[in-house]
Amino acid sequence: MQIILEILAWIVFEFVGLILGASVRFAIFKIFNSSLKYNEFIDSESGSNDFYNFLVGIPMLCGLIFGIVYLIYN
Repeated sequence: MQIILEILAWIVFEFVGLILGASVRFAIFKIFNSSLKYNEFIDSESGSNDFYNFLVGIPMLCGLIFGIVYLIYN
């Protein structure tokens, strides 16, 4: 059971950190540097910082959940 929970936690961490957090941070940086590419951003020290990606990804995930719940129940 612990292995399954660790796999689920890893998947959630990767989803929140890499997909949501890094994508939002990339979009913000892209505003100020239009020549920035996603692969360059992810390979850089700023893009590979999992803590900041996760820190940005958590509010994004909460916003997605609240938005979906609002759409369902309204």
